[in-house]
Amino acid sequence: MGRKRSLNFIVKNEIYPFDVMFSFGESDINLKKRFKKFGVSEGSLFEHSLKLGQCTQFKNGQVLVRMPNIPKTPKDYNTLQHEIFHATTNIMNHIGSKLDEESEEPWAYFIGFLTQKVYEKL
Repeated sequence: MGRKRSLNFIVKNEIYPFDVMFSFGESDINLKKRFKKFGVSEGSLFEHSLKLGQCTQFKNGQVLVRMPNIPKTPKDYNTLQHEIFHATTNIMNHIGSKLDEESEEPWAYFIGFLTQKVYEKL
């Protein structure tokens, strides 16, 4: 039986001062090691089981999007887009931008930016 594939990468945010780490199929142990290497405190990140997906924003504003597997199915991509929306919400709220008619375009642009960067890696 082969080893489960995983993928971890950071999208360098070209727009706002917060990067987004994406972790697909990565074990808790490996992710904790990665956090330790970068000096990130994961807080309560591992208190809940990872079912479909998860988006977490840390105190320093950085964001983690995590899924139990690398997306393959339409349902997986649905979950990924759902988590990208949460990542966008976390960052935009952190900089003080609330979603309304005037801010709709920057929000849509940032969702598109994250989506394109993730799809390029997948």
